[in-house]
Amino acid sequence: MDTKKILLITPEYPSEEDVNKNKLIHLHVKEYLKNGIKVEVACINEKNNKNIYDYDGIEVHKDQYEELRSILMSKTYDAILVDCLNEQYSKYLKTSYILDTPIIVLDNQNIDSKSIEKKIENLLVMKFEDVNKMENEITFIKNNIKEPSQIIRKFEKISDKPILTITIPSYNAENVLHKCLRSLLKSEYANQTEILVINDGSKDKTGEIGKLYEELTTIDGKSIVKIINKENGGHGSGINKGIELAKGKYFRVVDADDWVDESAYNAFLEKLINEDVDLVLTDLSEARSFEDIPTIREYYKNLEPEKVYKFDDICIGKNGFEQWGPMLPTATYKLENLKKANFKLLEKTFYVDMTYNAYSIIYIDSVKKYNLNIYRYYIGNEGQSVSEQGMKKHYKNHEDVTIELMRLVAEDKRFSNNKREYVLRRLCLPMVYVQYYINLDLFQSRKKFLIFEKRAKQYKDVMQYEEFNKKIIKFHRHTKGIFIKITPFIRKQFGRVRNIIKRLLKK
Repeated sequence: MDTKKILLITPEYPSEEDVNKNKLIHLHVKEYLKNGIKVEVACINEKNNKNIYDYDGIEVHKDQYEELRSILMSKTYDAILVDCLNEQYSKYLKTSYILDTPIIVLDNQNIDSKSIEKKIENLLVMKFEDVNKMENEITFIKNNIKEPSQIIRKFEKISDKPILTITIPSYNAENVLHKCLRSLLKSEYANQTEILVINDGSKDKTGEIGKLYEELTTIDGKSIVKIINKENGGHGSGINKGIELAKGKYFRVVDADDWVDESAYNAFLEKLINEDVDLVLTDLSEARSFEDIPTIREYYKNLEPEKVYKFDDICIGKNGFEQWGPMLPTATYKLENLKKANFKLLEKTFYVDMTYNAYSIIYIDSVKKYNLNIYRYYIGNEGQSVSEQGMKKHYKNHEDVTIELMRLVAEDKRFSNNKREYVLRRLCLPMVYVQYYINLDLFQSRKKFLIFEKRAKQYKDVMQYEEFNKKIIKFHRHTKGIFIKITPFIRKQFGRVRNIIKRLLKK
């Protein structure tokens, strides 16, 4: 954990085809390596084609300007070194959610440092030394790198009864876990929380990072951060383990590649200390690597902040939740109600956040909204939210979760009527709609269609709803799926017939 990792951003870098291009920068990089500073190089300019190559033992990522934010957001670096700062570099450095990381500009050009400092936080200007006089440069970099102990808040005492347990399911999260943990440990109330890093059989340094923060937050034998090492079981197993071990009054999940807004989170904890409702809702923002500003998601506009509601009164109808109810990034639950529900999410399965959203409301009565935007949900590419490739890869997981939701609606008697209707309308049926899309449109697979139909027929009462009885689905059901391969053609014909009927009716 002692090796420092920095990112060098430069418009040009040597390659086997042109060993003399910006050769001086490469000589500096080699000196950094000799002095225990690991360097990754991002060669960024408007003419580059995407390429990753190795030059003299250095990994170089070559790309255009618009990919710089994605590079900056995908990892936590100890420092960022910039060669030839320009307006494009400034733009992406300013909008990449860089927290606590010094940005060091090489003073090898005429730079108006005062002008630059107004644009970018944490910015420093370093004199670019001759290769034979590197000692000052190395010292400057090392002196300006902040250790985790310098970033997180220090406490004299840790609460015996934490107000909140945060569970962080983590698998191969070494590139992002520092940022997540630091954002949680800056609050003045962090010593009244418990943070469980669930290391899900990671093959990288996730466990070491968790252990580091456990040691940094240990006082008199008690720690804020606890590293829990377990065999790989997937995201759901991490949540299961978190609920099992949690000791806080409240419970919430933060994914390892996400983080919290420090100011909003501090205000949230201050309120939570005196809270007693079953469920607290907050807002989130999507931090997208392909957009300049965060996308604010306010899902609970119909709810008056600080007012206590009954869940059954707002979970269906027009006066409560508009589209989404409590979700993993927006919901903080009373732990006792989660434990009472006594559920286990499916392991090694994607999409289990949908069943978590269902099980977690079983014993929820009182609800309050805080007017705080806490969660920063990282989206690394435009296809992450709805990825056809991901759906095809994990189609069986999607089906398993859909069937589990159907079972809950049909058989779990612990749900009130309103809660059952909520789970059906907001969680189950949307999954059903997507499952048919996966089987009929993405795969055009008779076999997958018939397997899902057979599993779904266990819950005939649920199958009465429209999502199971669209014309094209009923057609394939009656014809045993033999025409599924020509589904696009059939859809087109249905559309033509519908248009003809509409025209005839108008006459």
